[in-house]
Amino acid sequence: MEIVNVLFLTIFSRIYRNVLVQPRS
Repeated sequence: MEIVNVLFLTIFSRIYRNVLVQPRS
């Protein structure tokens, strides 16, 4: 199941990026 892997990776990447680019107020 490569589709599941790709989907998981995409979601993880998006979350990781969101957390990394979290604004520090």
